[in-house]
Parts: sequence; structure tokens; C-alpha cells
Amino acid sequence: MNRNTDSVMKMKIDDQKSKRTRAFSLIEVTLAMAIAAVALVTLLGMIPQGLSTMNEAADLAIGGRIQQQVLNEVQMADFDVIDRYDGMVVYYDSQGEEIESQGGGDGATPPEGTVYSARVVIQPPIPGQEFIRPVTIQIAATGERGGFDWDSEKTRYQRTTHQTMVVRMGKVEL
Repeated sequence: MNRNTDSVMKMKIDDQKSKRTRAFSLIEVTLAMAIAAVALVTLLGMIPQGLSTMNEAADLAIGGRIQQQVLNEVQMADFDVIDRYDGMVVYYDSQGEEIESQGGGDGATPPEGTVYSARVVIQPPIPGQEFIRPVTIQIAATGERGGFDWDSEKTRYQRTTHQTMVVRMGKVEL
């Protein structure tokens, strides 16, 4: 009987030892939580940079769309009256859709909902090549504030500039 009792006791002790080795210690759990916290803080710190990059990419995509839209309008105009676009300011919403100006269209006061503005500058013809006109399209995220100074050095970094050439198509007399 004594032998059976020893054997049962030994099994209970072995069973208790195996339970202890299967669990995590307090130090291991604390260390795992610290590693997880550092990883989480690092990931959360990257969110503002990601949002900033996403906003810049959206601005560039919308700016490209606006530039293409304005350029298409200038290219479709009769070459002899292309100067009427010089100094023209057009307003766009947050998706790059044109907003019609109310109240005279003087260009001084942007309409409600304006996020982007575009200005067209038609350069004089290249000497000896009167059938070519340089065109500059400037785009800025101006918001609804009026009086954006397109020519100021202070606003230089708030706008993007696209330059191209518009060419008279058809027969040219020399």
C-alpha cells in the first residue's frame, strides 16, 4: 500500500510541475505587452504622415485634372481670340468640378464652395513663330478666400504651374 501511495503522490507532484511549465510567467507577459505597445505606438505615429501623403496625392491628381480641363478649353478656342483667356480665373470644388461664378464673374470673389482656383496666362507669340503661343496654367488650393495674389513671392509655393504651347492648326500662310 505504501508503494501505491508513493506512486500517486509522485503523479500529483509531476502533474503540478507540468502545469507550471505550460503557463507564462508574469515577466513574460509584461515583456510581450511592452513589445506590443511599442509596435502600436510606432504604427499610430505613422498615421499623420500617411494622411499627409494621401492629401498631397489627392491635390496633385485634382490639380492635373483641372489643368487638363482648362487646357482643353483653351485649345478648343479659335486661335485668333485666344487672348481672351489671358488672366482668366476659374474656381473649382473639392472634386475638381468647375463652380460657376455668381454676381458678375469679376473673379475677385470666389463662389461658395471653392477649394481650388486656376489662372490662365497667355504669353505673346514667339518671334518668327506667330502660330505658337505659350500658355501657363497656375493652380492653387485657395479655399473661399478672395484676393489670392497670383504674382506674389509669398504665394509661390501654394500654387503649381503647368506650361505648354498652343499651336494654330491648319494651313499657315508664310
